[in-house]
Amino acid sequence: MPLMMSEEGFENDESDYHTLPRARISQRRRGLEWFICGGWKFLCTSCSDWLINICRRKKELKARTVWLGCPEKCEEKYPKNAIKNQKYNVFTFIPGVLYEQFKFFLNLYFLVVSCSQFVPALKIGYLYTYWAPLVNRKILLTRSFGFFNFR
Repeated sequence: MPLMMSEEGFENDESDYHTLPRARISQRRRGLEWFICGGWKFLCTSCSDWLINICRRKKELKARTVWLGCPEKCEEKYPKNAIKNQKYNVFTFIPGVLYEQFKFFLNLYFLVVSCSQFVPALKIGYLYTYWAPLVNRKILLTRSFGFFNFR
């Protein structure tokens, strides 16, 4: 490709305009065709490289001045040094406790037997003889779980 010298520097000859990179029109694959023909590899490698860089990033350590007895002098906010070992929160307490209690075979068996008393063909005794002990035990265990969890 011939180049011509001018006062501003080298310029391309206008007759060779079709050979310039911006003038070349390449057949680019777009959309689903691009994804199927190897675009997924590019996406996977770029995402995995990004995750690796985030995981390997070292946290910058800097000096910290701790003012004892004067929390107002501390210019940076740090979390309180408190230990929280709550197993449940307000939304997961009841489902979590019921799962913990009924994951054992005998508790689940007793629940199934109690529920079977609603079917007239399977009814053996009075409903309260099955449901009262089950509900009483579950209420006591739920209260103890709640006491230890939210204490």
